[in-house]
Amino acid sequence: MMNNMTVFGFTSLISEVLLLGYQALAYLMDVNNQWREIFLGDLGDSYLYNFADHLPFEVLQQGGDFLINGLPFYQLLMAVGLFFILIGAFVKN
Repeated sequence: MMNNMTVFGFTSLISEVLLLGYQALAYLMDVNNQWREIFLGDLGDSYLYNFADHLPFEVLQQGGDFLINGLPFYQLLMAVGLFFILIGAFVKN
């Protein structure tokens, strides 16, 4: 039986595959065939887009800006899913 962390990891990986499929379908339906990445900052309000500016240190601002505006959302979901699957593999119920 899988624990909750492993289930959350697999759910994240499935949502990553669905999002990547959606992006591929949108790419195929576009007239100019331009691949458009979806970022975490695109999903939220303008506050989320500028969230990294409110962090106290420059290193945190650069890392937060990369996670929110530089890393495609499907890659973030894949990393979170793999992280929780690995943690779930070592944690017993």
